Amino acid sequence: MHSTCPVKPKESVLQIKPYVAGKTIKEVATEIGINEDAIVKLASNENPYGASPEVIDVMKSAVSLVNYYPEPDDVELRELIGDYVSVDPELILPTAGMDGLIDALTRAYLNVGESALVITPTFSYYEIAILANGANVINVPRDDDFVVPIDDVIEVAREQECKIVFLCSPNNPTGDVISKEQITKLSQSLDSLIFLDEAYVEFAKKSLLSDVLELSNVVVGRTFSKAFGLAGLRIGYGIAPPDVIDVLKRSLTPFSVSLIAQHAAKAALRDREYLNNVIQKIVKTRSMLYNTQFKTFESEANFVLLDVSPLNSTEATSWLLERGLIVRDCSTFPGMGNSFIRVSVGTHEQTKMAVELLDELYDTYCK
Repeated sequence: MHSTCPVKPKESVLQIKPYVAGKTIKEVATEIGINEDAIVKLASNENPYGASPEVIDVMKSAVSLVNYYPEPDDVELRELIGDYVSVDPELILPTAGMDGLIDALTRAYLNVGESALVITPTFSYYEIAILANGANVINVPRDDDFVVPIDDVIEVAREQECKIVFLCSPNNPTGDVISKEQITKLSQSLDSLIFLDEAYVEFAKKSLLSDVLELSNVVVGRTFSKAFGLAGLRIGYGIAPPDVIDVLKRSLTPFSVSLIAQHAAKAALRDREYLNNVIQKIVKTRSMLYNTQFKTFESEANFVLLDVSPLNSTEATSWLLERGLIVRDCSTFPGMGNSFIRVSVGTHEQTKMAVELLDELYDTYCK
């Protein structure tokens, strides 16, 4: 039996609630005793169509090179990303997923005892990264329709002297976006660093990237996990002013983006036809989720938020789970309440199954 380590961690780390990723297909199959092939997972906002076949071929070839370290600065990758987003490659920093960018940002800019602001409900990793660096989390809730109260955010950020403000657009788990006017007002009203998370932007009507490029205190985060279908490789990138890029580089771990991830991302960026086809299919299929009898919220991401009241979210997700459908119980999101679930967009057939089960659930308990 191990004894307790005599060295104590930071107090803020003990406040961290471990990230809840949701159950895997294997776990659910074991729990309810059915074949894994009969289970549909629409809980993690994954791309149901997978990576481009060209990406898979490139990855297979790259396997023979894994005894070598990856490029410490993959210029070709930065150039391809730059072409994709119409940004100077010098303003781009590839990272080990969006999480790697958030880690670098909080390590570089947050001192112990300082504060960062999070607009809830939203992606829980912002809070984890803030607390891990010994800083304080200041929460500002969205309004009843999940709209960001920009004036409240500005007021609280000033009062609490928040060093960073985290903003997700489209937001996870609500699917809403903010406007050019809102992000500009936020940036110009605060001395804080603004982190704009655009993980789901490929499924949105518009990106805010071109609107914030000239703003000196905005960092934009992007990922290859969603539209590109590379969630298992953990690769993302940041877009920021030159001085911020320099600071972020200093706080990254060495060789943070794996060799296979670098090769896969470059291949994915070259296959725009596949990317555009996948995005179109997901956006088209997303509209199917609005046809359920439960209240839904318009989304510009690859998921839709549903209010399952008078049921609570745990009752709803458990009922669906027993029938082979995994969705996200949103009660774990701070400030979310206990009647919301999030359903990722699957293939047409997977999404059709989800809508049919949701309607059966409604007819059984809510009529």
